[in-house]
Amino acid sequence: YGTFQGCLKLSGSIPKNLFADLSGEFRDHLFRDVFMDCDSLTGEIPQNLFADVQGAPKISVFEGVFHGCSGLTGEIPADLFKNVKGVPAQKMFEDTFSECTGLTGEIPGGLFANIRGVAAANMFTKTFANTNLSGEVPQELFAGIDPDSYSVGMMQNVFAGTNMTRECPANQYFPGSDFEEDWSGAVFCQDCAKGTTSPKGSKGADKCVAAINLHVGEDAVMNLEESRPAQSPVMVFD
Repeated sequence: YGTFQGCLKLSGSIPKNLFADLSGEFRDHLFRDVFMDCDSLTGEIPQNLFADVQGAPKISVFEGVFHGCSGLTGEIPADLFKNVKGVPAQKMFEDTFSECTGLTGEIPGGLFANIRGVAAANMFTKTFANTNLSGEVPQELFAGIDPDSYSVGMMQNVFAGTNMTRECPANQYFPGSDFEEDWSGAVFCQDCAKGTTSPKGSKGADKCVAAINLHVGEDAVMNLEESRPAQSPVMVFD
């Protein structure tokens, strides 16, 4: 790992077949910090850059691989990690794209589609932090991770300093007051407590409300909303 780390004069685009001679399964730290702080690299990230290696994630396998590559532009390729298949590993995508300020567009919903199972420590810490990525966080982005296995730090600041947003669907809410600022709270929308609902059209709502129906006369109905914190469990990542 760290093959080209800190090579400030390394310029041009990343060759699409750079790792073509690598084959077999992933290993711990394999691509860790490979291009870290190579801020003179330009162009888009090749779609098939890691296509010849496959298998389950390993410890720190993509940690910091593009960290600080501010000259890289365009969107993150949808199939960049298509051959990464299996149970999450510790720090597997920590700081992978952090500080890549030239990256734009939305995050592909299926970027981690083949990663499934119990969560691991720091697996997505600051993965996309301080980039110019935008749009809503895809509902399916982390769909394969067991939601009951999360704990503190596993996704800390995964979207910090980005333009990402989240609009929770009906009857769900986002349990974090700093939703768009630092993403240090929970990453997912949570179900509202029984008998409550989330405000219509709200983004990043941190509470659900209870609808109270008061009958006035025989036909008239007055609908009031009373603000009330949700009582459903909250997953928090500090």
